[in-house]
Amino acid sequence: MDIPLIIAFVGLLLGVIARTALPFLRKLRTGVVEDFGRKYLYSAIAAFIIALIVAVLAFPQITTTDGLASIFAANFMVGFGMNSLINELMAAGEAATK
Repeated sequence: MDIPLIIAFVGLLLGVIARTALPFLRKLRTGVVEDFGRKYLYSAIAAFIIALIVAVLAFPQITTTDGLASIFAANFMVGFGMNSLINELMAAGEAATK
């Protein structure tokens, strides 16, 4: 396996995990939630799958001359952003059903 591809995959995974964990830990600290609900897991899985598709389509445009740090950062942002988008869509869906 190619090192830039591994770096891209790790960046994507860490971006999704960061976007999932940070709000949960903030809510856990304030006492709003007590356990890791399934909705967090579902949004993380959906975001990872969609972000993986986006990254695979965009990866050929990213060259290794850009540097491994920029490959990691770009994929981290894709994972983080995709999870944010999924979370917003889930919140809008919940609000629309109420």
